[in-house]
Amino acid sequence: MITLQKALHHMSWSNYELFLELASLPDEIYTLRAHEGEWPVGKIFNHFLDAGQWYRYLLTQTPWTENAKIVNAQGLLEMREQLREIDRTLIEALAADDGIIIYTNDSGHEQKTFRSIVLTQAVVHTAEHKGQLATLLRQHGFTIELDKYDVWSLPSKFNTKPLTN
Repeated sequence: MITLQKALHHMSWSNYELFLELASLPDEIYTLRAHEGEWPVGKIFNHFLDAGQWYRYLLTQTPWTENAKIVNAQGLLEMREQLREIDRTLIEALAADDGIIIYTNDSGHEQKTFRSIVLTQAVVHTAEHKGQLATLLRQHGFTIELDKYDVWSLPSKFNTKPLTN
């Protein structure tokens, strides 16, 4: 049976490794924007954590917290560890049945979705913002090779054996 297990493990691994590389860049990157009015790099990093907390809340009812703005490498490295814990929770959520989640959206309306959709969104959403970061940084002269973090670069032990985090 195909599951989201490997996709979630890959997401967690690539988040962890990519953010370590990004933390080696100068602190000036945290204020860079693609265009006036767009989110700066630091806010995009915060969005990874905020979204992860939202997914965790939907799956486990664990309340989220306000996070400090990420404005330097130290903040990114702290976020990296928090995100790893959230990723573990998402992976553990695979053990539950694919039930329906009922929640209230930002507009105050009740919505329903499946647990599997939340977990799929976590993987897809993370990939979207990694591409956004790479493009934004390249625009400002910083090159991040996302191929180092794609599924083909995942350590072979993850591609051939059951995964543990």
